[in-house]
Amino acid sequence: MNQNDLNWYEGIGFPKPVILSANEKLHLVKRYYGMDFDILFISNTKDGNQEDYLSLWLLNDEYVVECKNFLNQQDIDIARYKGNVTYINIRFGSLDDIDYPVADSSMNLIISLGENICRFSAVGKNCTKLDFIAKTFIKDYTKR
Repeated sequence: MNQNDLNWYEGIGFPKPVILSANEKLHLVKRYYGMDFDILFISNTKDGNQEDYLSLWLLNDEYVVECKNFLNQQDIDIARYKGNVTYINIRFGSLDDIDYPVADSSMNLIISLGENICRFSAVGKNCTKLDFIAKTFIKDYTKR
């Protein structure tokens, strides 16, 4: 599954060094925590022509992992989200940003897991993947 996610990011034009770094962090986290992940998400933002890649996110059916500033440092957080989602905030310009994202589409997702806050950002076609992740958290939230 993770290789499909990495291939998808390559297909939508993410730079090769970003994809290689994400793959390295994925293997590090898998080895360190001893678990597999179903979803890989690269959080990105854009200011003018400058695109930034803030965090690598990994999810399975119980945990969420954030590799902060994954291009430059080794800073990894893990939290249990299953049964712990207490607040969800989704911001986007219009439904078209989700259904038909273009280069200037954007989406932000904030999830509260008790004392832990997860902040996801997406621009362009990455909004499609963030929409899927939002629905994953919403499913858990509505099961309470």
